[in-house]
Amino acid sequence: MNKFVKSVDQNEPANNSILYSQAYIAKILRKQKRANFVGEDKIFIDKHRRKIKVNLAIISIAFLFLFTAFNALQNLQTSINGDMGADSLFALYLSLSISSLFVPSFVLNRLGSKLTLVTAFSIYIVYMIANFLPKYYSLLPVSILTGIAGSCLWAAKCVYIVTSASISFPSYPNIASFPPPTFDKFDDERERR
Repeated sequence: MNKFVKSVDQNEPANNSILYSQAYIAKILRKQKRANFVGEDKIFIDKHRRKIKVNLAIISIAFLFLFTAFNALQNLQTSINGDMGADSLFALYLSLSISSLFVPSFVLNRLGSKLTLVTAFSIYIVYMIANFLPKYYSLLPVSILTGIAGSCLWAAKCVYIVTSASISFPSYPNIASFPPPTFDKFDDERERR
């Protein structure tokens, strides 16, 4: 114990390499550029950043509540519904894994990330409601649909956050070159570098 206390109490010299890194210099330059904005431009940029932060907080809280309820229901599925609950979870995760290969880019191109998020959240809620009538004809189709919605949900969340980051921080070239809302183009961009 004495050895641990000594190691914590020792003052090691600070590593000042961060002061000379390119990321730190770029951050200072961005701050100076933002300081030069005046009038309506400054108000517009501040309002836009605030909106992005609020949207990110809303998505985070929505995911917290949705998956708190979903994971609790999932943990009780086999103990309450027995083999039917296990079959339901099997169908959900099988459809999630298969559909994640093909469906998200198709859905995101058609609906966009916000509408895909809302639709997927709604389907998860329908899955939770379907557990009030635990029959094979109610649980299995909704489980398959929830698996498909889950693959779209995670993809839409990633696209929405990356798109918000590219709008909010366009000076980072790796984020700004990301072409939302499909992921297959992202792989092409990575291969070209």
